[in-house]
Amino acid sequence: MGFWSELWAKVRSPTGRAGKGVRVGMVKDQRQTIMGWDRDLWASDIVRAAIRPKAKAIGKMTVHHIRENGRTGEKAVDPEAYMRFLLREPNPYMTMQVMLEYMVTRKELTGNAFALIVRDENGLPAELYPIPCVTAQAEVDGDGEIFVEFTLSNRSRTRVSYADLIHLRGDFGESDILGTSPKKALSQDMEVLSASDQSIVAAVKNSSVVRWIMKMLQPKRNEDVKKAARDFAESFLMSEDGGFGVAAHDNTVELTPVNQTDYVPNAANVDRVVKRIYSFYNTNEKIVQSTYSENEWIAYYESAVEPDVVQISEEFSRKIFTRRERALGNRILCEAASLQYASLNTKLSMISWVDRGALSVNELRSLMTLPPVPGGDVMVRRLDTAPVDEGGTETTEGGEEK
Repeated sequence: MGFWSELWAKVRSPTGRAGKGVRVGMVKDQRQTIMGWDRDLWASDIVRAAIRPKAKAIGKMTVHHIRENGRTGEKAVDPEAYMRFLLREPNPYMTMQVMLEYMVTRKELTGNAFALIVRDENGLPAELYPIPCVTAQAEVDGDGEIFVEFTLSNRSRTRVSYADLIHLRGDFGESDILGTSPKKALSQDMEVLSASDQSIVAAVKNSSVVRWIMKMLQPKRNEDVKKAARDFAESFLMSEDGGFGVAAHDNTVELTPVNQTDYVPNAANVDRVVKRIYSFYNTNEKIVQSTYSENEWIAYYESAVEPDVVQISEEFSRKIFTRRERALGNRILCEAASLQYASLNTKLSMISWVDRGALSVNELRSLMTLPPVPGGDVMVRRLDTAPVDEGGTETTEGGEEK
């Protein structure tokens, strides 16, 4: 696989390790393996529907490089051109929106999502590539350095330093490094859904099989038996000429109806299983079908989406920047405010935030999905307001200052 081979060759060797053995004592298992892409879950329309709202919401995030001056507290947004391009176009094949959707989908399906950081000759991050691995195995060497060995779809393997990987975890409870796959937790629900779908399909197919048994009371040749059955079916079972609903036969045959008792699952039981899968992914039918209210979406965002937004911001920050760079105020910030999904009335009520210095004009316009305007980033404030440490003068009734 030439494409990935060239990428692995670009990855720098990890430097600046911690003291030998520092990390080893914190990791119980020196080799930890998780299964990657679970195609059974991905094949389920219920699972896809449960995952899609979160993936789409996170894909709409705006990712920024923030540099904060520790002395003055001033913040610069996207001060470096190379970082601005990296956070908009992480590689030649996708935008950041597509990459985030892909990684969130992988995380929800397998419990883990990885992206490779490719650095230039100066050690600066130049490209980010999500890794479509089949399996991933975390290892800790004798010096306490963590590596991850990936098995790709073509069964080739590669070993990458954990320092060069952006790693998003789902449920994190069994392993010390890797997230837990949802396959085991969802296996019974998926079996019930699969059996329910198959039983419905079988019931439909069985509706067109044998419904009558014709017993010949007199010996006949095979040709005569088949002809009698065909004549009866054409005359009374497949008639489209307005038949009167009465079937007649002579005393040479005996007809017995076949009672079919196909099991079709109760709709309430199937709905209960679907609800369990939605609950596992912390969603519900209104979120999936986009019939939610403003408060329902905000509740979903704060409980399901925002934790992943925080994880993405912190993981990007600690893997893209060195410890020294982070100490100097560099970090990655993902903006995905729940107010973007607020109702129009709520957004209009926020106009008063502008003249109180809580929002700039362009920030309000972005919530309204409007383009920025020149000078809209300048914070304004009403003249009858002032910071508490800038006390004004009090006047008497005659207009004189005290």
